[in-house]
Amino acid sequence: MLAWAIDNGAALVGFPGDFIDAGLAIPEKPNLARGLPVGLMEAGAYKAAKRATELAGSALLQHYVKQSCMLVGEEGSDLLFSALSNRMEQATDLVDRYIKVVGAIK
Repeated sequence: MLAWAIDNGAALVGFPGDFIDAGLAIPEKPNLARGLPVGLMEAGAYKAAKRATELAGSALLQHYVKQSCMLVGEEGSDLLFSALSNRMEQATDLVDRYIKVVGAIK
């Protein structure tokens, strides 16, 4: 069984409307821990971004979103799927932006 958790730096898990409103936002500097090992994170982050772009909009992703929403009684699976697919299509750009923010934290 697979479980998806979505947290856009603002505890949006379980609230598809809030996640949709977040659009392509990334967590801001005040919401991130200091001293994260950016160099160690980059390769894995870009690998995950590449896989995300491959899955964006797919029937498999839609199935996971529908299942997850069904388990928690959420009726907005189509909206959540759309928002998640949009973020996944832009995953490489999001990783680029996130790495710059995390790397600037001292």
